[in-house]
Amino acid sequence: MSEEITKDFEKIAPKRWKRYPLYKDSGIEWIGEIPKGWKVTKLKWLSTEPLKYGLNEPASESNQNDPRYVRITDITDEGILRDDTFKSIPQDVAKGYLLEEGDLLFARSGATVGKTFIYNHSWGVGCFAGYLIRFRADASKVSARYLYYFTKSSAYWNWLNSSFTKSTIQNASADKYKSLPVSVPNIESQREVLNFLDESCKRIDSLISKKQRLIELLKEKRAAIISRAVTKGLDPNAPMKDSGVEWIGEIPEGWDVAKLKRVVNHVGRGISPKYAEKSSIAVINQACIYWEGISEDDLKYHEETDISELRKGLLKKGDLLLNSTGTGTLGRALLFNLDRVCIADSHVTIVRCNRKLMIPSFLRLLVETPLYQSKILNELVAGSTNQIELSREKLRNLIVVLPHIEEQERIVAYATERNHKLDSFISKIEKSIELLKEYRSALITAAVTGKIDVREEVP
Repeated sequence: MSEEITKDFEKIAPKRWKRYPLYKDSGIEWIGEIPKGWKVTKLKWLSTEPLKYGLNEPASESNQNDPRYVRITDITDEGILRDDTFKSIPQDVAKGYLLEEGDLLFARSGATVGKTFIYNHSWGVGCFAGYLIRFRADASKVSARYLYYFTKSSAYWNWLNSSFTKSTIQNASADKYKSLPVSVPNIESQREVLNFLDESCKRIDSLISKKQRLIELLKEKRAAIISRAVTKGLDPNAPMKDSGVEWIGEIPEGWDVAKLKRVVNHVGRGISPKYAEKSSIAVINQACIYWEGISEDDLKYHEETDISELRKGLLKKGDLLLNSTGTGTLGRALLFNLDRVCIADSHVTIVRCNRKLMIPSFLRLLVETPLYQSKILNELVAGSTNQIELSREKLRNLIVVLPHIEEQERIVAYATERNHKLDSFISKIEKSIELLKEYRSALITAAVTGKIDVREEVP
């Protein structure tokens, strides 16, 4: 653990946790020993009513006067309802599925199985969708918030994952959830655990939030540095001239501007693949394209055929690949660099530079700048609001700044060095965030299974 990360943990963790005086075996592998006086009971015995599946209705309305229709996709990893996904259900349909303060919702299928959410009235009147299961706690036996913390513990996740195999679709029914073994102290002890975890997690989350904000600032700094370099050059004292293009403004005296089609040999789309389960010909689609590089896990495959038949979509090293459709990833780009036969599909635009005039890595930096991303996303698109796509003709006529090749190479070298330094720093911060999250999970697990005596440890 680095010195910086060690200091982070010293801010939030005591030198040594205390244990309860006496323990007993819980009889549950995932929970282990628990303090004397605690018990392990199944979730169904802690409820005022049977676990209930949600509504199987389409989310088609957005009436603010009707109950909100809560779906698993509306809930963030932090257990907060998203503001941008509001859907509603008519009052008469929602009846019987309305949520109450403290209702605990379990996701029951797919990639989010096991995810939980605790509802409170500050989010307004709501009902819940079919891929969620509602649990309503008996307040005389258990605090809903205590149970919510329990579902964040490794004891819970180990129990849940024990029944899944890699070859099966993950699914957890109400019958499965009601058999969840929960380690439960008395109500007063639950309050002590909650006080401890509320304060501890608040401090951890505050530290995580500050680090996430630092990462945002570093990324903004990186973008500003690179943007300045590729549009204004490396010499802040260089004489400037008017580019003749209003949205570009001034450029160094030795630079030119040109339409993209004047400095590239090819602007085109990929092809419509004939997919195969596996072959020697890989297909790069939108899911593969990230600013950081190709996501090889998302590669698909084209059926074996004569390569000459694929000429239109066949990729060469140094090709700039641009996502060309959709609203979420349009304009995202990378340089192709794989040592294998690949084609691009029809949703990807291929730009092949004339390397005597523009080097691919300079063009890649240029299209990532806010200035050029704004042009690509707002002015180079065609189609309806629901089906927009990058226009190849508009892209060919895009005005680009054009330093001499030697200057382009210096800018790319400078950007590569600065990116490496900043990315290395960002990576360390991200690692410390992951360790803090692991520590928070371990702390929650220890508290809700009685491995640490929290009675004297409330911060």
